[in-house]
Amino acid sequence: MSDQTKQQETRSLPATFAKNEFEKDAFILRQLVTKDFKIKYRRSVLGVAWSVLNPLLMMIVMAIVFSTIFARDVPAVFDRG
Repeated sequence: MSDQTKQQETRSLPATFAKNEFEKDAFILRQLVTKDFKIKYRRSVLGVAWSVLNPLLMMIVMAIVFSTIFARDVPAVFDRG
């Protein structure tokens, strides 16, 4: 067998060769997540980085918007003193 074939076999062992339930579940989860990312970002230029950048950019935009809205002085409507 070539080295490449051996690497492929060791890298993608089926879940039935797992030593315990945790390894089996981790293997299945890793396979599902990897497949989902490959399908979802197949035609994207940024790829997986977009999954991190998208929420980060949304958080920055929301922080700017809400900091400008709530930075204004709001009169105390319920001030009884």
